[in-house]
Amino acid sequence: HRIQDASRLMDGSIAVVDNSKTLRVYDSAGAHRWTAGRAGEGPGEFRHPTRARQIRGDSIVVWDVAGNRLSIFTPAGEFVRDAAVTALNRPAAAWGTTNAGDLLLEARGGERQQIGGRNALVQTSEFFLVNLSGQVKAELGIRTFVTLYQEVDADGAFSPALFAVPAVLAAGPEGLWYGTGEEYELRLIGEQGVLRQIVRWDGPDRSFTDADVQAVIALWSEDQAPEARNRLQEYARSHPRASTYPAYQGVMVDGLGRIWIQQYVPEHIRTEHQDWMVLTRDGSEILGVVAAPSGLRIMDAGSDWVLATEKDEMDVERLVLRALTRSPVGQS
Repeated sequence: HRIQDASRLMDGSIAVVDNSKTLRVYDSAGAHRWTAGRAGEGPGEFRHPTRARQIRGDSIVVWDVAGNRLSIFTPAGEFVRDAAVTALNRPAAAWGTTNAGDLLLEARGGERQQIGGRNALVQTSEFFLVNLSGQVKAELGIRTFVTLYQEVDADGAFSPALFAVPAVLAAGPEGLWYGTGEEYELRLIGEQGVLRQIVRWDGPDRSFTDADVQAVIALWSEDQAPEARNRLQEYARSHPRASTYPAYQGVMVDGLGRIWIQQYVPEHIRTEHQDWMVLTRDGSEILGVVAAPSGLRIMDAGSDWVLATEKDEMDVERLVLRALTRSPVGQS
């Protein structure tokens, strides 16, 4: 029920956290092994667990965003200890662990500005490396997450420019992979916020036309009342637009440290698959492109498998382990 995170452990089993507020582990065939935790604020309990990853020594660390608290369990599901990250003054998201076993955390904030004569909310992210005792080891600096613009009038909600997407990020063995999607480029930010590497690649033309804007508005307008359709037309006419389509819309680092970059597809262009370009862990070489069904939400991957969620014909969410198959060079 509303799976927050799933990851594959070293022995092939699968750890899951979801809205049941428990940590559950299944074997590689999908049979339940054990459940740990329950709803609550005591030791070994959870309020809103969002990340479960294996760390050194085969233990599992679970991040609870509601209390900025990490909990550690043995491979058999026994609670070991927990620690609160008291240095952060707002909820933080966890994006994985580094080779040193530190958690990469992101705390978001916002600042109202006037941009081009419009009310805007510039959302920023602060990144931290935190050890398993809850102590902040390093601050990786502040990056812009996304700029939101007020819709239509002073009473309107805030939303991104048309076709803009938030910045993407993922924890890698050596630090934080970060990109804004404005260029075919990712940056590796190491400890102390030092830029360690820039990876660039070529991609298709990203320009769009008024016809593309009208196509996405038409998609949003399906089954809407005439008044709502008129508001959407005004939104399309007056709301800021990105200068181009984003260069990508997601990034992930798999269990081997390889970089997965999800190619951007405008929502009005319906496709049956999503493409992920896979790079070596240092970004120096493209290993191939993974074509996954469009309904998959990929959470983890290895040399020959992908762990993801999907919904069945009754719109029920389930976790699936799919095999990666390779096509010979020159074939799709």
